[in-house]
Amino acid sequence: MILFNKSLKIAKKIKKEIILIFKYKIKDPRLTNINISFININNDLKYIDIYFFKNFNFIKNFKKISGFLKYQLSCRLKISYIPELRFFYDNSII
Repeated sequence: MILFNKSLKIAKKIKKEIILIFKYKIKDPRLTNINISFININNDLKYIDIYFFKNFNFIKNFKKISGFLKYQLSCRLKISYIPELRFFYDNSII
């Protein structure tokens, strides 16, 4: 139970920080006005799945900045491991 609560707290912090990084730190004009629809972090904190809606071709741009995002997360959070970032197009929103 304690491990679950810790994972939940870390997941909430990661979600908040990713949104702030996209809002204030990403200067690439190809990635502006991207709407993140959902961020899912699995229970063992190995993966962060980021769902967005805009043009599907933006996935390649996200993959290029995943290292920058992980670096920003490591600077902002005091955790020993930053999960792997995976990006998905959210086609449920039309």
